[in-house]
Amino acid sequence: MEDIFQKIINFYIKGKSKLFYKFLFIVFKNFIKGPFVLNFGEYKLYAYGNRKDLSRWMLKKLQPWDFDKVNKLKNIIKNTNSLFVDCGSNFGVYSIIIASLCKNTKVVSFDASSKFIKRLEENINLNNLTTVETHNLGISSVNSEEYFNDNDYNFKNLGSYRFEETPNSKIIKTIALDNFFQNKNLGQYENIVFKLDIEGYEYQALLGMTNIIKNYKPIILLEISRMLLVSKNFSRANFEKYINNHELKILDQDGLIISTNSLFDKFNKLSSEHDTIGDYFLVNKKRILQFNNR
Repeated sequence: MEDIFQKIINFYIKGKSKLFYKFLFIVFKNFIKGPFVLNFGEYKLYAYGNRKDLSRWMLKKLQPWDFDKVNKLKNIIKNTNSLFVDCGSNFGVYSIIIASLCKNTKVVSFDASSKFIKRLEENINLNNLTTVETHNLGISSVNSEEYFNDNDYNFKNLGSYRFEETPNSKIIKTIALDNFFQNKNLGQYENIVFKLDIEGYEYQALLGMTNIIKNYKPIILLEISRMLLVSKNFSRANFEKYINNHELKILDQDGLIISTNSLFDKFNKLSSEHDTIGDYFLVNKKRILQFNNR
């Protein structure tokens, strides 16, 4: 059955009408496990049938996960000599697509879960990539150790792993990005782009990369979630002070400047069914024109 469904995927992923594929997925979904290879032409990704696995969405839609956001980053980086740092890589959609389409870009990927690092490395091997560097580390404000829970049974999906102390948690190493890149030659890159999607630890990551922000003015894609708002050391006042001190502006996906008032108003209106208001860019105010011209 797995071989049959792979052949179905291979037929419909090539631009055919996916209406009948949706019916076939409904028929097969309870019987397939995977992994299946999704060949998108310039890159490939493994997808699994497990209901909790985020790659299952790709299997259902025959589309890359978060493609619009990844495409935005690709258009920022283009073919320049760049560095892309994927913090919270999961199974590697951002890392794989950027490495495949932006040939002059070095990709450094972090995930606190050894399970996701293994999945990422499978996708790296699937695409024969040599420009992606993986690290099974959490990202925080300092080099330390913290409790991390990636027990599948504790979460509604496998993208919800988080830093918390429970009977199922394990202790993992965390690093500050300033420390990790301290002896790297970041000045060689025309563009430096960070993606921070680390289940509420985004502010901790910002605190740990102040030197990078000051000296290299990277573009940062940041997930804004409920977990961020209740995370350690975070407050609206602290966040506003941080972005003002570092001359950062918040931009939406269209490149429009968003005030912190607007940002927190969105949270006030967020229904209890949702945990995030989306992803926003943090860009140095001197680079906004350059950012929007890409």
